[in-house]
Amino acid sequence: LSLFDIGASVAVYLRKHAPDADHARTLHAVTAEQSARLLRLAKARKLDARTMRAVMDGLRDGMEAGRTRDSLVPKIDPATGVFDIFQADAPPPPTILAGRWFQLASLRKEAAALVAQGKPVSLFAFSPTPRKHRVRFADGGWWEQTGGLFGPSDRNGPRLQFPSFRQRLAAETRRISATRGLGPKEDVNETFPGA
Repeated sequence: LSLFDIGASVAVYLRKHAPDADHARTLHAVTAEQSARLLRLAKARKLDARTMRAVMDGLRDGMEAGRTRDSLVPKIDPATGVFDIFQADAPPPPTILAGRWFQLASLRKEAAALVAQGKPVSLFAFSPTPRKHRVRFADGGWWEQTGGLFGPSDRNGPRLQFPSFRQRLAAETRRISATRGLGPKEDVNETFPGA
């Protein structure tokens, strides 16, 4: 219905980002492009000649308005002090907490205490079922994975498997090691309540 805002936007953009010598050529190209688009609509009988002229006039009016429109260019004040030194200390080693489904409440308490100390935590709680696994980032600030000891944790994995608790934990730890920053085995503090 109107090309006014397109015309104004193009003109403002050119003022901010293009050399003055390119303005007239670019505005002419935009006008030709929009005119061709309107002609296609007219040929399809979706636009009459009078409306087409009004829309093109709106485009030109917008370009004219854009030549003088105020444009907010944020100004960044110079730094008033010395920048803080970037701390390049390595993060603390991740902690893996693991246990049975009925220990989940106590595992969460332990995870909360570790997170309060600034330690990253991945918590695993397995039930003796073939239930699919669920992974979430808990509100307390740790990763939590729950599901059946015999169930799938990956949609491409087997639907039913028969690992021991420790085998399953080792497999899940390997699976997430790249994304959670788990390093060599000795860098990971493991707790196996009731394992």
